[in-house]
Formats: sequence, C-alpha cells, structure tokens
Amino acid sequence: MSSSTYCAFVIPKKHRSCRMLVKAGQKCNSRLLEKSWIVKNINSIKGETRCIEKIDRKATQEEISCVIYKLQACYSSVRDEIERKQFQTPEIEDYLEQFPNVSDSKRKHLAQLSYWMAKTAPLASFLLIDRSGSRNKYDNKALQENPSLNIKRLRCSIEHLHLSEVEMLKFGGLALDGFVLVPCCHHKSRYTEYCGHDFLEKWNMNSESDFAALRHISTWAVSGITKFRSPKWKEELGRCAKVVLEAGRSYHLALLGFSTRVIEYVSSSITPENLLILGIRK
Repeated sequence: MSSSTYCAFVIPKKHRSCRMLVKAGQKCNSRLLEKSWIVKNINSIKGETRCIEKIDRKATQEEISCVIYKLQACYSSVRDEIERKQFQTPEIEDYLEQFPNVSDSKRKHLAQLSYWMAKTAPLASFLLIDRSGSRNKYDNKALQENPSLNIKRLRCSIEHLHLSEVEMLKFGGLALDGFVLVPCCHHKSRYTEYCGHDFLEKWNMNSESDFAALRHISTWAVSGITKFRSPKWKEELGRCAKVVLEAGRSYHLALLGFSTRVIEYVSSSITPENLLILGIRK
C-alpha cells in the first residue's frame, strides 16, 4: 500500500492520531460525521446508551411482586393478538444440508442475512444500517456474484441516522409503505426512551418503578435464574414481559398511522428474542 498514509485525525478521548491507513486524497472513517445523513441523537431522547452507563434504576423485590399481577393480566389480554409464524427459506435449509459441519455455534454472527436476502430477492433494493463495518464481507460477496444487485450498507448508529437525507431512500410524503422491526436487548431499555407509555398507562404500569420491574422480569427469559421461583415459571413470565413491551411499541406505532402486528417469527427454543413488529401504512 505504497499510496497509503496514516490518517491525521486526532482521537479526542485518547489524545493520539488515528492509526487507520487511508489512500491518498481519501478521508478516514473517523470523519463519518461529515455525512449529511448523520445527525447526532436525531432519533434519541437521551442519546446513545453506552455500556459504561448504569441503567436508570434497579427494581426492588417489592416492585417486581407488584408488577407481576399487572403483567399477567396485560399478557392475557394481548396474547391472542400475537401471530405465530415460523418462516423458512429453502435456500438456507439446502445450504445447511450441503455443509453439515456448519454447527449452530459457527453459524452465529456471520452476517450472512443480507447475503441470503439479496439472493432470494435480487430485484429488491437493500439499505443496511450498521454501527461498524465488520459485515461488509458478505455484502461484497453478493455483489461479486451478482453485480446488478442494489445493496448498500451505511455505517451509523440508528439513533443518529436521518433517513430523509439518505439519497437511496428518497423519502417524502407516503414513501414509507411499511417496516419490520426486530427488537432485542430489553434489559437495555430506558424508561425515558421507551415509546409505549400510553399502552402501559392502560394497565397501570407506566411509572418508572413499574418499567424497571418489567425490564428486570424480561431478563428471566434469557438468564436462567432459578432463585425463589422455578426456572420454567420465570422463563414464561420473562417471555410475557417481552410480549408486553413489544405490544406497547406496536400500540404507539399504530397511533402514528400504521397497521401493526407483533409476530413470533421463530420458536423460543431457538432464541428468546423471537418477536418482530410488522407495520404497514394504512
């Protein structure tokens, strides 16, 4: 890389120059903020939640006990509205049969979702949003196999992404016909950033303490904690909490003019993070 040089950008937190190599005349990735579609905190109330920050508050045992009955009543009301559809893609199943050495553990985090989606729907356009550039490998592979694909990945945290400035989307008027949201990491949810307060208010669970209890209970679906209650009981209640939190988001999006559904798209035996929200403009 004789034509490359080190970036002159100084990293404020580390007080040193960036060590990335850049080609002559090109800008380093450290200057991504110059992009018009990056507007800091445009989709966030408090900004990005960083792993070094403590969560709002930890629920007490008394608060958890008080919320359990409300949670069970709420879940009983919405559970019949949750659709259960197990989606399968024959191409992926064939691939796994051809390569049996690809174990469950090896299959994780390989960033092949966009690759297989592009192969399944080559005439569609794909805009991918990612915090890092580590998933470009399979994007490039898809383009090498079919150069006509319209696939682009933006490097940006979603709370800073100004969709109206993304040229590929050309948003305007009723351009947004629908969406699919696949939330996860409910333990990272913050009371001030959660959008389903109106829904929780209907069930008298809209206080900060109630939300902290809901957030804590949702972890029971994934943590395997067995103290005080049986593991099965806690797992089931944890899944109930996840459903209620997503039902609240779905309710809020419906108020914005979308017909929304919460769908269990894969069995909880595969992943406890198995809910998605499908929205179609009315």
